[in-house]
Amino acid sequence: MQEFEVAEFKSEFIPLELLSNSDLRYLDNISISQKKFTLTPHEKESLFEVHNTYYAGVIELSKIRLYFGSKVETDLIYMLHYLRREEDFFIDPNKEINLQEGDIFFDFIGKLFLRELDELSKKGLLRNYLHQEELQSFVRGSIDFSKQWKNNITHNGKLCCRWDELTYDSLENQLILQAIRHIIPEIIHDEETRFELQQHFVQLLDLEISLTDLGPGECDRVVFSRMNESYVKIMPWVRIILERCFIRSESKGKAKGYNFLVNMNQLFEDLVTEVAQKVILHKYRDYSVIPQETIENLVIEKTIDIRPDILLQNRHTKEHEYIMDAKYKYSADNSNYYQMIAYSIAIPSAKKGMMIFPESERELLKCVTVQDPYRSDGREVKILCESIPLMYGDKITFRQYKKNLEERMDQIFGELIESKVEDNLYKHSQDRENHPQSHLQKSFRGEL
Repeated sequence: MQEFEVAEFKSEFIPLELLSNSDLRYLDNISISQKKFTLTPHEKESLFEVHNTYYAGVIELSKIRLYFGSKVETDLIYMLHYLRREEDFFIDPNKEINLQEGDIFFDFIGKLFLRELDELSKKGLLRNYLHQEELQSFVRGSIDFSKQWKNNITHNGKLCCRWDELTYDSLENQLILQAIRHIIPEIIHDEETRFELQQHFVQLLDLEISLTDLGPGECDRVVFSRMNESYVKIMPWVRIILERCFIRSESKGKAKGYNFLVNMNQLFEDLVTEVAQKVILHKYRDYSVIPQETIENLVIEKTIDIRPDILLQNRHTKEHEYIMDAKYKYSADNSNYYQMIAYSIAIPSAKKGMMIFPESERELLKCVTVQDPYRSDGREVKILCESIPLMYGDKITFRQYKKNLEERMDQIFGELIESKVEDNLYKHSQDRENHPQSHLQKSFRGEL
């Protein structure tokens, strides 16, 4: 099978003879409906141009395999564990492919499934009325007199009762329980996700939800309405799990995966947000992470709002003291800085701002100091820039990958937050020389 790599914001020209009509329809459908890339026939030659935007992943066709590559070196499969939104991810469970990293894909699917399950649990599980008919020694509900007449002939002294019982044992909940049952043994790296799914499994059994052998076709029986609309987001993951998409093959070193594409901009933002939340929770307990807080006070008409990726709020004063923004790509036109300047002016309590980039952008970064022109007290806000590695080597485990990210984020918070916290739960495994600070940490009144 011939392979082509389509880098971010680059094009690759595919010979027409390598594309069947079904391949072209398949690519065209993804291009139009998903808007992940563009597919354009070449004007003069028998070629098709595939132009990537900011997506990474694999699309395998009948004769070729397209690798949509990220602009930075990443452990993409590990990064997928931090993805939060389904709309930033395309997966085709009907197109199975061999994938070297497929053995950890189910860990990733399990993580997304768990997030939706947690959200569903917060909203409350669906309960339906189930019609029951049973012989009782006392009146329950109403008596079925037609059956009671036949029952009296046997002289057993019991009543034929019928009633509606409110129960959690609905088709939707049965499908979720079956999906949890299938995915738990498939998760081999992410112990935290496996443990939390096991807890959900026990809780659903305690609610007397039936554990029945349901297949993916049963998902078609679920009809959404106002009563069960909270299940809309979780059901696609239930179907994927029940279809066993990402099952490991028996061949050692190979595994099964499916065609997929992921938005790298959003994935990087999700990674930074989740790692930051974990580090703040365990070490900087005077602060809480506020993701995507809407700020409207810059525009009187309230028609334009801004949303920093992360605000660090002081738990005692309730003030937003630090601003963080994840930037997957460095902009040479300084638009990244203009955005942070707007944040610093819009948030009067801000002490510092921090932009976090992938490690590959490190040499381009510079730090500046913003002077608020609307205040007479000479308030200044330093905007720092830091980078975070997205790959730590081929042999690393997922647990070590998470640990390394958290250690690096801890170093970044050490530069951002003014007060030092002694009880450091994150021991640096690498020397500071691995992450030189030099000019990156010396804020200056730079010229944008």
